[in-house]
Amino acid sequence: MKTMARVNIDESVSMAMGSLWANKLRTFLTLLGIIIGVLTIIAVVSIIQGLNNYVYTQFSFYGANDFAVSKFSMSGESSLAAYREMLKRKNLTLDDMRTIRRLCPSCQLVGASVSTSRNAKFGSQLLKDVEIRGITHIDHLIGSVLELERGRHILEEDENHSRYVCVIGADIKEKLFPYQDPLGKWIKVGPHNLLIVGLGAKKGKILGFSQDNYVRIPITTFHKLYGSRRSIDSPGGSENRPPLQTSPLLQ
Repeated sequence: MKTMARVNIDESVSMAMGSLWANKLRTFLTLLGIIIGVLTIIAVVSIIQGLNNYVYTQFSFYGANDFAVSKFSMSGESSLAAYREMLKRKNLTLDDMRTIRRLCPSCQLVGASVSTSRNAKFGSQLLKDVEIRGITHIDHLIGSVLELERGRHILEEDENHSRYVCVIGADIKEKLFPYQDPLGKWIKVGPHNLLIVGLGAKKGKILGFSQDNYVRIPITTFHKLYGSRRSIDSPGGSENRPPLQTSPLLQ
């Protein structure tokens, strides 16, 4: 007749704890390895999810009938030879944009933008490396549609008359105007003063980079302040958007 030995659970736990306590360093290193492994997996999953959200955010607004034209590759060529080759290409100009508008009757919206960075100041408050983006008056309707918290967008009249007006992002509002309404105030961008006519709705960060650190001005004002010799497809920007964009009519 066989008998089943009863396992003393308390004794087993006591022996296990004793073994762990007797080998403190090995126990610590084992736990440390497990913790690092778990945290690494969490970090990798978070990065992948962030990249997926970034790609979705950047490209979801482009439909099958939307396209963009740029001097520089959107794929971000890392080769020095490829970059030099791109530098040899002709700059895109506002005349090119107007030509597309004139010769492409099926294109519903055609816009352009160009950007640089400057310090922004109001009173004693200073914010460095703010993206200054020159845009056409329809820019907010193409690609990543810009929603406003209050105020208005850049108008065609602003563009035609190169007015010193701007739309600011949430970062500018929060850091330069923490206790007052920015609308109707003059902000200093570099050596130039710009009238704030619109406040962009807060978008938040993507992979740690803010999407709200910008000042948008009419593209003609941009050329007046910073020159028109650069290509309107100047790469970079808080939104990484292709600057010369079209939205054809659906057929």
